[in-house]
Amino acid sequence: MGVNWAFTLQLWMIAQGPALAFSFAAVDGATALAMYRMAERRWFPAPLVFVHGFLAVYHLYTAFIGPDKYWVVVALNRVFDVEIIYVAGCGLYRIAVLNRRRAG
Repeated sequence: MGVNWAFTLQLWMIAQGPALAFSFAAVDGATALAMYRMAERRWFPAPLVFVHGFLAVYHLYTAFIGPDKYWVVVALNRVFDVEIIYVAGCGLYRIAVLNRRRAG
């Protein structure tokens, strides 16, 4: 997710209009593929596969309606917040499991 964020931040500074949405779709498609490869062995990245797959399609949709709409940015911010909460929750779960193994 950090690499995805870094790429999209750079693209946001460089690209404009539909090119921005198409480039975001490519980055999210690549992230979905990477998460899919990780999800073959573990369950943690599986929801992120679906989120980034949805985002790739969403970015293609916004390329046609214009990515400058307010609600487009709001929706993307909320999806990013949900991803961060999910990753933080998985981290806390992992810490709890490790602490339980050490104690028991």
